[in-house]
Amino acid sequence: MASAEHSTASPRPMRTLTLALVATALTLTWLVWNTVASVARIEEVTGRALRVEELRGTIVRLDEVLTMSARMAAATGDPQWEARYRIFDPQLTAAITEAQSLAPSAASKNVVAQTDAANTALVQMENHVFDLVRQRRFDKARSTLLSGEYVRQKSIYAAGMDTLNT
Repeated sequence: MASAEHSTASPRPMRTLTLALVATALTLTWLVWNTVASVARIEEVTGRALRVEELRGTIVRLDEVLTMSARMAAATGDPQWEARYRIFDPQLTAAITEAQSLAPSAASKNVVAQTDAANTALVQMENHVFDLVRQRRFDKARSTLLSGEYVRQKSIYAAGMDTLNT
């Protein structure tokens, strides 16, 4: 009789248990996949932020190299300073372009774009300074680098770098 009772037992609890185990396995699989994807996104964002910060440092350094090269050319008339400027100018442009491509938000892209516009204005003025130096008009070259417009563009540039840092 015991075997008869055993054969009439309902398979329903086993199906329910199996369904619960499958649902649990699927949920755990989804959670693991979601966690792995989240970690990958965090690593990407962190890597991008670190690269932007590295570029910020490069941009600030190269800007100072260019400014000092123009100032030294105006002060000494030595053509080596223009040659030095010409080496580093493309590097600055490349760093600004990369920073703009990596900027995480529209606001950051706007800051980099404003910084790039200020850099373009500064490069134009510095190129004018080199023209003046080649003409041996050192006083005019120095006054260009001390002009209100030059100082204004440097301020815009510096503010952009400060904003990009935050």
